[in-house]
Amino acid sequence: MEHLEMVENYTLLIKLLVAHLVSDFIIQPTNWVKDREKNKLKSGKLYLHIAVTGLTAYIFAGLWTNFYIPIGIMLTHYVIDLMKTYVPKNIITFLIDQFLHVLVIIIIFFFYTGQANSTVLLDQLSKYLDNEKVWIVILGYLTIIYPVGYLIGFLTKDWSEEIEKKGLKNAGKIIGQLERMLILTFILFNQYQAIGFLIAAKSVFRFNEIKEDKARKETEYIIIGTLYSFTISVLFGLFIKFLIT
Repeated sequence: MEHLEMVENYTLLIKLLVAHLVSDFIIQPTNWVKDREKNKLKSGKLYLHIAVTGLTAYIFAGLWTNFYIPIGIMLTHYVIDLMKTYVPKNIITFLIDQFLHVLVIIIIFFFYTGQANSTVLLDQLSKYLDNEKVWIVILGYLTIIYPVGYLIGFLTKDWSEEIEKKGLKNAGKIIGQLERMLILTFILFNQYQAIGFLIAAKSVFRFNEIKEDKARKETEYIIIGTLYSFTISVLFGLFIKFLIT
């Protein structure tokens, strides 16, 4: 079996991950997915998709004398996709499905590079898990997503009761979580100017419709909530960055 000369060479792993995205999302038609969900084990499209998955992995890997990698990916992909047809379709099962596919690719890569029986992977994992800065960043994201969201909810509670609830269910909550995550990310990467673009983008998409409806209370409520969100996120982000630098 061929081996990579350096542990740090992850080109093959990247190629296999790209091959997975191409075969699972780009070149897999919707009717193949529907046929698989309908006919399950008897679905011809399932087996066609598995063949395409193996062929794509083989081509992208470029290891023309190595058939273990594409065959391993094909067999595991078949088992995972077949199991997926028997469970409800939601975001959780989608994430689990993709996690298993990626995990298999990573395991195959480490077997190929001869690291499967070594402590290299565990050493690297332990190194990150024992890193104080990593845990501070994780704590920062979890705090900015959840507790800060509840805090803003309490701060704007009195005004929220005065306006008529409109829009998609939980849309405001999700928008707030995403914007706070982005702000923290921008601060950690010193992209402060991007925060200004984020504010401008939200103003364009959120305030124009409200202005047309002349809903002054809702406009003021959203502005207050947005300013709370941005102010707390920026201050908290600067605090997190201070702790890790």
